[in-house]
Amino acid sequence: MKNTTTIILKLLCLIVLLFTVPISTTTADDAFTLESRIDIENKSLNWKYIEVYEKDRSYLIKQYIDANIGNRDGFVSAWELHKADKVMRQRLHDNIMQDMNVQINGSYDGIYPVNVDTELSHELIGRINRPSTVRNLYIVEYEFREFFYEMGSEISFSGMPGTQVSITMPETVEVTTVSGMENKTSTKINKITYITGEFGYQGPITVHYNHTHMNSEDSSDTSEDNIKIQKPIDIMNEFLKIYVLSL
Repeated sequence: MKNTTTIILKLLCLIVLLFTVPISTTTADDAFTLESRIDIENKSLNWKYIEVYEKDRSYLIKQYIDANIGNRDGFVSAWELHKADKVMRQRLHDNIMQDMNVQINGSYDGIYPVNVDTELSHELIGRINRPSTVRNLYIVEYEFREFFYEMGSEISFSGMPGTQVSITMPETVEVTTVSGMENKTSTKINKITYITGEFGYQGPITVHYNHTHMNSEDSSDTSEDNIKIQKPIDIMNEFLKIYVLSL
């Protein structure tokens, strides 16, 4: 089983910057906060990682960009931020391709990463010692070979233990149980299930579900057999007939 350090490195390429200061004085908890937002559709999945560095810890990521991508002048320019965005996007892409963090029935088969994107905060621009709240966004989009509920009865997500996560399940499935999530809450609104909590320390989060058979299309009355088409009445001809008969 992967240890916590490996999971972190696979999920966020920027975690490597934590090693620029003594490990004894910096942990993932006090360096930044991380939230995962996972939205599942019938044939696709969108995973957003939202990473926030508070003002007194923002120098960590600024220092990393300046030292590894910039010119080590103690300042992050707009051009250096642009280069950092491209580098981080490629690293995240490579990590996802090597080891995905989404499985259906314990398998990666039929799950395809199709897009990776990053949006690094403009608050990174400036002196590396200037305190500022930094909010970075990382996006990974997946497509399924077929409807995910036809590929299995459970979907699993590997994430950084102790970090927040929200999962949205579509109306085509009924969620039965959720395992591996701490402080779990589940709400159903308009047949869509919203699950929130934290990644646990014992393994991935697994959502178990059953497919719900939608009958909305079957009840539609828009088929040709149910539509009666009437020819328009020629008003002028009818008028002439009535006029001739009255003479």
